[in-house]
Amino acid sequence: MWLRSLNWSWILAGFCSVCVLGSQLQAQEPTVTTVFLVRHAEKIDSSRDPDLAPEGRERADRLRDLLQRTGASALFATQFKRTQQTLQPLSTVLGVPVAVRQAQALNELVDEVKTKHPGETVVLAGHSDTVPELIRLFSGTGIDPLGEDDYDNLFILFVTSEGLSRLVRLTY
Repeated sequence: MWLRSLNWSWILAGFCSVCVLGSQLQAQEPTVTTVFLVRHAEKIDSSRDPDLAPEGRERADRLRDLLQRTGASALFATQFKRTQQTLQPLSTVLGVPVAVRQAQALNELVDEVKTKHPGETVVLAGHSDTVPELIRLFSGTGIDPLGEDDYDNLFILFVTSEGLSRLVRLTY
């Protein structure tokens, strides 16, 4: 009888050890944050703060259709109307407000995404000069500059809590 209870004690101790080890291994898996990054859609003119052109509004609707099932929990745009208008259709369907950040504060935006949205999906709308810089800040690697007429790129960054990232470039 004593031998039987000893065996169960060892089995129970072994099971507990496996559970503890498993939870430690699971806790060590990196958290992955998914970042969708776009340049604003087509603008109506070249003034300082223009609205979107009709084709830009159509592109914003396509972006909404493409990303509405991603479960995005945060949307970020710059202080310029064209970036906010690019995300507005997505904001409406998700019920997530567009948070406005200064285009010059890219380091702060990257830090905010990494610290306040780990493991979440976020969408950022930027400009031809800020999109490549954001990719560099998130991933440590650069991309070719965006042209003045490049509106159809959709960049997807998978950023881990360990600082590793992967970049996928699509068009829409």
